[in-house]
Amino acid sequence: MVEGYFDVLQLHQVGIHQAVAPLGTALTEEHLRLVGRFTKRLALCFDGDAAGRRAMEKSLRMALPLGFDVRLLELPQGEDPDTWCMTVGAEAFRELIRQAPDWTSFVLAHAMEGKDLRRVPDRMAALKELLEFLPYLPDTPERRELFASLGHQLQLPRAELERAVKERRTGPRPEQPQAFPERPEPLDDLLRPLLLLAWDAAQRSVIAGLPHAWWEGLDGAPMLQAVLDAEGDEALLPPAVLAQVRRMEGERALRDEALLTPSRAVSRLESAFVHRELQAVNRQLVDPRVMGDEALKRRLEDRQVGLLRRKSDLARQLRVGTSGNPSTT
Repeated sequence: MVEGYFDVLQLHQVGIHQAVAPLGTALTEEHLRLVGRFTKRLALCFDGDAAGRRAMEKSLRMALPLGFDVRLLELPQGEDPDTWCMTVGAEAFRELIRQAPDWTSFVLAHAMEGKDLRRVPDRMAALKELLEFLPYLPDTPERRELFASLGHQLQLPRAELERAVKERRTGPRPEQPQAFPERPEPLDDLLRPLLLLAWDAAQRSVIAGLPHAWWEGLDGAPMLQAVLDAEGDEALLPPAVLAQVRRMEGERALRDEALLTPSRAVSRLESAFVHRELQAVNRQLVDPRVMGDEALKRRLEDRQVGLLRRKSDLARQLRVGTSGNPSTT
């Protein structure tokens, strides 16, 4: 499973026909149930950046309760399945998929990286990271074997590990971000109105329904996700995020109220996304490997035309101060 259009196109082009993607929207349980009708073996391969890592972790938490055998393929920083497949070649990419570690090996390696498990604080830090995922496991014999192994490595009785997982299940939502800096995080101007609209019960569903690809990766994206997850409950918001929302509410009167209308805020956000997608398409069209593949080139040119048309429509909407329904193009 990959993230976007170009990833699926490139992998199918080189013969990896099992590749699927949510295509610009957030992965849902319904997507996974559909995949589960054909296979319970799932390899997640998302973009090699912070947004891709968050998407992969969130997808893992959704897939585990559904009984998937999940493997995780992490790409180098700044790469995505499309570009990395073209860089290393089709056969090498297939081998990367075949050798991708199962989710337990991957998560364990990251949780224990740089830690000395002879030290109690390091063992507790590793446990804290593992608790991001363990509560999502179904109760199976494999789960019990895993807990026994983890208990041995962390020098923690299995009963204590089970208790910690149970407390995490019944405590704050596991998906809620656990740590935000005390000082305000950088916040992209495109997300400022969305943050306030997401806090407004009347507008929250509009913002929650936007494709994550439009805003994941922008400065402040974790704050917007935290506000959406809280669903108006201040108790579920990290203190630093709540403070940021309060500051912005106080500044609201000093800002252009037109920017806080859902239609204008959404159009500005989609326009920026379309611009980024166009840049990506333009880069691919001058790639010698694409120029030598007429079928792929035609598909990219069609995508370019669609994006240019949508860019023109959005520019017109912003000029007249109205917008139509959001579109992923």
